[in-house]
Amino acid sequence: MTFDITAVGIASGVTLCVVHSGWSVWRGRKLVVGTLWTVIAAGLAIPVGAQLIIAGFSGNPTDLPPNWREYVAAAGAVAIGLALNYLLRAFRALSTREAPAATPDQRAQKE
Repeated sequence: MTFDITAVGIASGVTLCVVHSGWSVWRGRKLVVGTLWTVIAAGLAIPVGAQLIIAGFSGNPTDLPPNWREYVAAAGAVAIGLALNYLLRAFRALSTREAPAATPDQRAQKE
C-alpha cells in the first residue's frame, strides 16, 4: 500500500471535526457549520502543506504531491483572504472613533 497524503489529510480533517464537535457539545456551545468546514479544511491542509514545505526545503521536484498545483492555488487563495481580512479590520478600526477611557486622575478633577 502506498502512502497517500491526501487520504491522511482527509482522515485528519474528519477526525479534527469530530473532536471539535464533541468538545463543543461537551462544553455546551453551539455547532457552527462554517467553523466545522474550516476545521476540516485545516486538517486537510496540514499534512499536504507539510509535504509542500519538505519539498521546498529539499529542492527535489519529485517530492511534490501529484496535485501540487491545486494546493499551491488554494494556499494563495487563503493568503489573499487573510490579507484582505486584515486590511478590512485595520481600515474598519481607523474609521470608527472610540471614546477615550476615563482615568482616575480625570475623575478626581471633575469632582
